[in-house]
Amino acid sequence: MKHKPKPSAPSPSASAVVDDVLTPDETCRVLKISRVSLWRLVRDKRIPVLRLSRRLKRFRRADILAVKGDK
Repeated sequence: MKHKPKPSAPSPSASAVVDDVLTPDETCRVLKISRVSLWRLVRDKRIPVLRLSRRLKRFRRADILAVKGDK
């Protein structure tokens, strides 16, 4: 009879990690701004951006909510 390994402590699921980052469109909806305004804020370093590749960018939910609170 084989022993089954005990399950380890739950790790953060992929969906939990994905929930912590926003796409540019989601970010615009949260901040109620246009994409042009979003990229202007990124350019002016008022919003930090995660550059996953040359074209793929995401925003941390906590950073966006902090910016929203400053408005």
